[in-house]
Amino acid sequence: MSAEAPADYVAFVGRRLPELRARVAREVPALGLERAEVLAEVLSGLAGRWSALRAAAMLLRRPGLVDRHLDRIVRREARRWRERQIYPMDLVVWETPGTAELRGAPEPGGTAEFRALAEPVGTAEFGGNSAVRGISEAGGSAGTPVTSHLGATAETFAIFGTTATGAEPVRARPAPSGRVSVALRRAAVLDSTVRLGSAALAEASIAWWHAFEARRRAGRMIRLTAVALLVLIYLTAQL
Repeated sequence: MSAEAPADYVAFVGRRLPELRARVAREVPALGLERAEVLAEVLSGLAGRWSALRAAAMLLRRPGLVDRHLDRIVRREARRWRERQIYPMDLVVWETPGTAELRGAPEPGGTAEFRALAEPVGTAEFGGNSAVRGISEAGGSAGTPVTSHLGATAETFAIFGTTATGAEPVRARPAPSGRVSVALRRAAVLDSTVRLGSAALAEASIAWWHAFEARRRAGRMIRLTAVALLVLIYLTAQL
């Protein structure tokens, strides 16, 4: 296993990284740092067996073998994360004589005063679109359109396809003609100029380095164990 990530592994991570992040976010309902750690473990586990998986996929003619193994790694790392979490505690709440009186008290959000503050005053029409009416910052009364103190103009509403004065919607640019240039036809058979994002390249490189270090430590332990066994066998034979 080389210290540098191969191009096919980096390309695979670049294609699967957005989908893999969404999958880890669903499987691991935690903070962003913990999700990043789980994602790094998933990519490192895939990097450790990348060469064997690619060879098996080519020999067995099973192109989906890598994806299935990646799915198993995600489930395994998510299960390990859940096993490290603190389990919830079962609590029993005893009711006292004063609890029944407290249950009948109205909630602050349910009073008429709070409901009046939460409800909008009304709506105003701007060229077929509705805008919430509120109180202007200049000290106006209720019912003043919000756009009066936000400085909205016809150009502001033009980006939404209509204007505040009821003008015609913004017309889309007409579609190009059916003629295609020679350069455009050649672009279909040339290599893409889209480069892999720096985030995907960093994730792939870091995960591959972690797998390389783990493989090197495992090889070192195997060699030390083999040397110790040979020394033990030699000493036993001398006795």
